[in-house]
Amino acid sequence: MAANSLALQMLWWTEVVVSARALLFLAPVIISRWQEQNLLSSSIDDWFLRVAAFFSLFYFLVGIFSILGHRLWRLFHYTGLVLTGALSAGFLQMVVQRQAPVYPVYWLPAAFALVAAAGACLAGIKPRRAA
Repeated sequence: MAANSLALQMLWWTEVVVSARALLFLAPVIISRWQEQNLLSSSIDDWFLRVAAFFSLFYFLVGIFSILGHRLWRLFHYTGLVLTGALSAGFLQMVVQRQAPVYPVYWLPAAFALVAAAGACLAGIKPRRAA
């Protein structure tokens, strides 16, 4: 971890903190809905909760692995970006097919994944030294 730039370390800690915060919100909501037997597979809101919780957990683990110095941290971030994009597109297609309104909050997982992957890519680029 000492060899990585300060910007990367800040990005990774931000991923961990934001993901943990999202999980701390989403987990009780999902558990409460499950206990009330209101967690339906056909409800768009419930699908969004599941998708957001999955990506919160995924990015939490990616951030932890990156902080611990796993050498495949870039691959994890790119995988998260592709996975988030694919599942967000599928989720939004489901919303459009059911003719439900598309709220801006539905774009949050994809936006977070894009920012995290772009930040990791840009912060991980080593500047060339003048010869």
